[in-house]
Amino acid sequence: MQADSLSKDEDVKCPLSFKWLNNSKLRLLTRVNIHVFFSNQAYSVTLPASPDVWVVMKMGRFEKFTIPFVGLATGHHQFAFEIDDSFFVLFENTVINEAEVHVDLDLHKTNESLTLLFRLQGNVKVTCDRCLEPFMMPVDTLQGVIVKFGDEQQGDDDEVVVIPHGSHEINVAQHIYDFISLQIPYRVVHPDKADGTSGCDPEFISRMNDLEVSDEEKPEDPRWDALKKIKLRDN
Repeated sequence: MQADSLSKDEDVKCPLSFKWLNNSKLRLLTRVNIHVFFSNQAYSVTLPASPDVWVVMKMGRFEKFTIPFVGLATGHHQFAFEIDDSFFVLFENTVINEAEVHVDLDLHKTNESLTLLFRLQGNVKVTCDRCLEPFMMPVDTLQGVIVKFGDEQQGDDDEVVVIPHGSHEINVAQHIYDFISLQIPYRVVHPDKADGTSGCDPEFISRMNDLEVSDEEKPEDPRWDALKKIKLRDN
């Protein structure tokens, strides 16, 4: 689109701060062309794909996770979100590629703080560390976050988030991502079947059992027998 063809209806509005998304990146972007309408004049600008530009381009994907709490009355308010594969693509170095998770959020607003209670239920695709076969791991967890108003320099911890006085909205995308990611254990293995047998690939288990039997049947190295006959003198 040329600058002289830009109409006022196509104005670009760019928020000034996306601090909570500083780690997000759009890898395929090398430059960004934007058109700005200012003082009845149209301008065309080409920018390098810096992290700030990545954030601006991707902000719309997270918009549905923004809750404008300033207009809510004190008390409890319910929200719901559907999480799928496209959600995790927006996070750098994600360990999750496929998932279907339903999130129910209870927001309790008071004059001093917000309490967010998340209920996450669904399935996440993981890879078994034992047989290397993928499977859908069930997720069912209840997580909470307390949001307080104050100086951001006070810092956050796992359960308390501090946002500046005067804030009017909060985005819960990062919280949802963290809560789902934390459900994946350090070592992932298939759950056992109802009869108590391993849920791993049967062919893999058969091969592993054959290897164990083969190791047990190996004759001992005669050199070790000779070493066992050596008696060490006590000092």
